[in-house]
Amino acid sequence: MQSFKQTLKTIGCFFLILILVMAIPLGGYICSETYLHQDAREREELAGTLDTFVLGASHAMRAVIPEVLDEEMGVNSYNLAFNLMTMQGRLELIKLEASRNPVKTIIVECSMDALTYNPNTEVLKGDQYTADRLGSFPKAISYLSRSIRFWHYPWLLYRYILMGCGTVEQFFKGEFRMRNVNQKKGYVPYYDESVRLGNTSLKKLKKVYQTVSRRPNVWEGNLKYLQEIFDFCREHEIDLILVTLPISERYVATYDNLNDTYLYYRKAAAENGVPFFDFNLHRQKTELLSDETAFRDRSHLSNEGAKVFIKMFVKTLNKLKNGEDALEDFYEDYPAMYAEQPYAH
Repeated sequence: MQSFKQTLKTIGCFFLILILVMAIPLGGYICSETYLHQDAREREELAGTLDTFVLGASHAMRAVIPEVLDEEMGVNSYNLAFNLMTMQGRLELIKLEASRNPVKTIIVECSMDALTYNPNTEVLKGDQYTADRLGSFPKAISYLSRSIRFWHYPWLLYRYILMGCGTVEQFFKGEFRMRNVNQKKGYVPYYDESVRLGNTSLKKLKKVYQTVSRRPNVWEGNLKYLQEIFDFCREHEIDLILVTLPISERYVATYDNLNDTYLYYRKAAAENGVPFFDFNLHRQKTELLSDETAFRDRSHLSNEGAKVFIKMFVKTLNKLKNGEDALEDFYEDYPAMYAEQPYAH
């Protein structure tokens, strides 16, 4: 009997020590803002003043500069985009910010991945990042319980422990922050501006042209969340704009099915009376956003590219605001765009 009690005490001590060991890094991670997606304190301070939000994944995070939107359009905007943000995450953050801000405009970035992500078979960092941005532990738990399937919980715990350990490391390096100082209103420029995608010659584009087929295996849940975004904005009289952000010409040339995803979004936007702009179809895209200077990699704009793009974006938004035909600057669809590209012939 004594031996049994001693065994129970040993097991109890083991788990108590384990909990304490886990609590230190997890507590530091939850309380601090040492990662780029942790910005609750800035958003809390700005609450009640923001009228324009950008939501989406890393394409939008690296492309939309709020300061330029504010200066050029007279708005007070915030870029909420971050890596791998799901359509459910977009909806969740829209509801949160609309509950505490006089939101007039929501800009939602639309990419192929936003439709194909399936939480039954995949588990993305974007769900964790979304939970971390909700500003409170109960809200984070509530979101994770609805977005992460229970068989993915071990992965989630591993992610939190890993990032918690990273927080402890940052503490000892003197990089620990109670407030995020690496971004401003959600936009995070690259620290190393020397990295570029590099030269994409006509010969290279001809060689890769439509050599890869990536059929969009759309998960119906994503379409449901997108429709809920339409419905929420309509109910709250918020102007909604859908955009596909520019990717490199090397990427655009390689895939043979980008039009499939484009048509999904165009149909949904038309049915809900919402404008949709795919900036890969902008008539001046290849002229203004060259692979050599405007792109960090195949999918993301460089700092220089973001500065060029935001001017294109503002011009389109101003045309829309003034009741002009903003779509006149865009090709009808991808086949029409390819017909004008020398690498497609």
